[in-house]
Amino acid sequence: MLNLVSDPPNGRWSYQKRLIDDGRQIIFAPLGTLARGTVNAFLLTWKGRVIPVTASVREYQDERGQRYLVFSHVNLNGAGVETAYGIAAFSFTSRQERAEAGKIAVECVLAFAKLAQGFKAIMAAGDHALSEFLPETAQQIQRGLE
Repeated sequence: MLNLVSDPPNGRWSYQKRLIDDGRQIIFAPLGTLARGTVNAFLLTWKGRVIPVTASVREYQDERGQRYLVFSHVNLNGAGVETAYGIAAFSFTSRQERAEAGKIAVECVLAFAKLAQGFKAIMAAGDHALSEFLPETAQQIQRGLE
């Protein structure tokens, strides 16, 4: 289970808020934003792998005033992370490893928006909702976080 942890600032890579799942060996931490704030950059550490993640995001408010973060794409080894933060892309050994990391990344992005930022987070509908990951996966993860 992903748990939110808050740490005091301490150097360049000390994240004030991050998600940790000891059982699955996951640490998920924000790095900052890219592309004028429309893309969030994260660092996923999973079983010794260090994987940069990007998520395209926009804020939405419905007619009742409920605020949402709407994610349209979640990408592993997202463009710009190496340039902006000096973190190299991860080389996956198989499609299965990449698919599993992608599911974890989507889960973490949605959970971080909810737990750390207080937003209801949703994945945008459509064929490209998760880039290479299936939209059904996001829907299952989203239902699990509600």
